Amino acid sequence: MMRAMRTLGFDMTKEEIDEMIIKMDTNNNGIIEFHEFEDLVTIKIGERDIKEKLKKAFNFIDKDKMKKIRATDVEVYAEMLWHNFNFTIEEISQMIVEAPKINGVLDVNDFISLMNKIEFRY
Repeated sequence: MMRAMRTLGFDMTKEEIDEMIIKMDTNNNGIIEFHEFEDLVTIKIGERDIKEKLKKAFNFIDKDKMKKIRATDVEVYAEMLWHNFNFTIEEISQMIVEAPKINGVLDVNDFISLMNKIEFRY
């Protein structure tokens, strides 16, 4: 399983894979069958795509390329995020509500954590 996930571009530990098998083994036989594996890969690819979308949005806001943005920048660039990254109006509204709860600046990981609090459409 670890080799299959790495081949697909997912670097996971043995513990993560063991946990994933438990979650994905819907018939509790201790084996991930093809349909279970297919569901898992679909979820993982979706997570990766969203993370890439969020990294692009962060880089868009990070105009000075300092790898940090202010929480207030999320509000300033909200309309541009909507136009350029296809965020919905609801997602932008949630960003504006959540961003001020972060004091100071955000790096890309802080930004992704903030955005993960928001229910994105998948």
